[in-house]
Amino acid sequence: MPISCECPDCGKRLKAPDSAAGKKVTCPGCGSKISIPLPESADAEPPARPKSPPKRAKPARDPGDEFDFQNLDVDAGMEEIVEDRVPCPMCGEMIKPAASKCRHCGESLRGGGGGKRTKRRRSDSSMPVTIMVAIGIEGLFIALNALGIVGNLLQSNFPGACGSVVRIAIEVALLVGLIQRKSSARTAALVLSAIGL
Repeated sequence: MPISCECPDCGKRLKAPDSAAGKKVTCPGCGSKISIPLPESADAEPPARPKSPPKRAKPARDPGDEFDFQNLDVDAGMEEIVEDRVPCPMCGEMIKPAASKCRHCGESLRGGGGGKRTKRRRSDSSMPVTIMVAIGIEGLFIALNALGIVGNLLQSNFPGACGSVVRIAIEVALLVGLIQRKSSARTAALVLSAIGL
């Protein structure tokens, strides 16, 4: 029957095999040395936790003083089950499955909450009209800058042509951010566009 003990520093519950009784091991939670107690009778109480953790210096590791952690019950010290994450249908960031609102983009994840909002969106994969308009405007800016490059090269204005190339690169970055729906890419490209004006 495994021996159950508690780390006096961090309070993590550990289970060790009977063969580890009386040996010292390193706590996987905080790294302090723990003495595995000798097996106790079933009616004995577990040792009480100290009120404040003592200040400890890093102990020197002695390989002969530790036992094999392969037999240690890893799940014994878990306080709660680790939840899986799911991607937000709007921004793709990982969120809890039970979330009612995405903490990254603010999208409401519950159906039937806002009548107008659910009617406006036909499916999760459709792109909002404002983003499609912005993509069209960005395409127009890219075309105008391409014409500017041609005009500058015809007039032998190489610095002007280089400036137009930089503006096209910024517009392409903004376009990619709009298409991928990444707010960080959109924000960075908008700031660079404002600086480039």
